[in-house]
Amino acid sequence: VINPNGPHPKAVVESSTYNFGVIGVNVEHSHKFRLTNEGEVPLVVEKGKTTCKCAVSKLSQGTLAPGESTDIILTWKAPKVQEVFRQEAHVNTNDPNANPLVLTITGSVKQLVEMSPETVWEIPHINKDRPTTISGQIFSTVLDTFTIKEVKSSHELISTELSPLEQEYLEDLKAKSGYQVTIRIQPGLPVGHFSENITLYTDVSGGTAVVKYLHGTRFGPIDIIPVGDTRWAALISTVILGRFQAGQGATADMLMFVSDLGDKQFEVLDVVCNDKAVTVEAKTDPDFKSKTRQRILLKFSVEPGARRMVRGLRNPAIVELKTNHPDASTIRFEVH
Repeated sequence: VINPNGPHPKAVVESSTYNFGVIGVNVEHSHKFRLTNEGEVPLVVEKGKTTCKCAVSKLSQGTLAPGESTDIILTWKAPKVQEVFRQEAHVNTNDPNANPLVLTITGSVKQLVEMSPETVWEIPHINKDRPTTISGQIFSTVLDTFTIKEVKSSHELISTELSPLEQEYLEDLKAKSGYQVTIRIQPGLPVGHFSENITLYTDVSGGTAVVKYLHGTRFGPIDIIPVGDTRWAALISTVILGRFQAGQGATADMLMFVSDLGDKQFEVLDVVCNDKAVTVEAKTDPDFKSKTRQRILLKFSVEPGARRMVRGLRNPAIVELKTNHPDASTIRFEVH
């Protein structure tokens, strides 16, 4: 009970707010507030409501004698990225001017390690006879230093080179540390859309792995034209069968024009698909007359009575045509 007529205790902290600045996701941070009783009678201190961890230490029976001090430690572990965070702890006292005493911690939460470009790395053009390169950065706005221990690629033709970021890049990214990431793609990827990835293993928080996805299309000596109602997404080499009844099945017809073979007859040597329900027929069109190109009739099918399935962006049916073309030995399609 607070005596309205006094004498009163006086709860004093040098500053009731502390700004951590930029901190990392899932990294615990603490700040110590020094509380002193500058009043004439004992100060009663009790933990009140809080949105973070609050610890009151060095108390004798929950009171501070005049002139006595104690530490109040606020701890916060941010679970996600936040441009601005604010957490409070209420300390109940018998000081009429500080009941409750509100202590506040603020700051900004970032991923410990980030990459630029932030999302998927799109590769607009794949060179036919020389390596294709694309560059980006892996960096931290929180850590003074970090190490990349290992890099793995999902494809043997894709490799990665690392070099420390120069100061001008660090300043542009407002980063404390980082690396230039150069991805090199050797000739030989299948014709069509590709989706590969690299994984960078760091020494951050016990070995944080950063996965960067690489998307692009290698066009090669192949042109595709849909026939009739067939839906064809050329940029991602995808045949869209859409929604259909399993008992009815579905088909999609397309024309594939092949160039750069000279007098040699184009052949499909094998068809590989990760879903047995999806089949592909490829036949040379005998009626097509051209000195520079050959026309192939393609039919993608799901036979009536096939099992029910969902094939989309996350789990497409992958079809690969193995051919005798020296510059298109594999032609890759997705089926949705």
